[in-house]
Amino acid sequence: MPDLLDEIDKKSVSEFHKDFSELIRVTVGIDTAYKMLDPTLNSYEDEYKKLVKLFARKYSGIALKTESRGSVHLRIFIKSEKSLKEIFLKVASRISGIKSIGINQFDEAQVTDSSKVSKAINSIKDKLYLTYNDPEHDTFTLFLKDDKQQKKIEIVYDVKTAADKFRPEFKLIAYYSLKSEYKKNIDFAVKASAIGFVRVFTDDERNQWVGDFNPRMNDFG
Repeated sequence: MPDLLDEIDKKSVSEFHKDFSELIRVTVGIDTAYKMLDPTLNSYEDEYKKLVKLFARKYSGIALKTESRGSVHLRIFIKSEKSLKEIFLKVASRISGIKSIGINQFDEAQVTDSSKVSKAINSIKDKLYLTYNDPEHDTFTLFLKDDKQQKKIEIVYDVKTAADKFRPEFKLIAYYSLKSEYKKNIDFAVKASAIGFVRVFTDDERNQWVGDFNPRMNDFG
């Protein structure tokens, strides 16, 4: 079955995956340093903010917002859509393996029950809970919410799995980042790689993150 990103050039998806993986790696590093009260954190904070702005400049289809409240969190918003219902009908429903939809919780309406699905779609307001089944990998969930303060739709994600190219949140972020022309002249990954942070992990954490976010291992090819 065709998937959402199949309509986008594979080279562009691969480049985005590399860039986004670097952004997540640095975000996790900043968060780890923040929690550990690392004395070098101040020297990195300005660089991190510049990096976030650079990513948003390269991929203008999404908006980014950093928050520091006990931890560092990078929030991701869709700029071009104002309605959760439209996002579902036009984009999220085209991610392969869609299994169920909910407006209050996950698995409220299975896609095999057309009447329940229709009712759920017509009742979408400020939250959307989607479940996807990928037989070759896992069952995934996707949570979207309408942030009235930001006046944008937020893609809620787990930072540990955000750059997993098989997960629906990555596919949605990549789609909205790449569906419009992006600035290919910005070599984001190179600039991000200049910021370290692998050193603030334990050995096990370092090995896990290097494995998860090494672009050569996760390249779309």
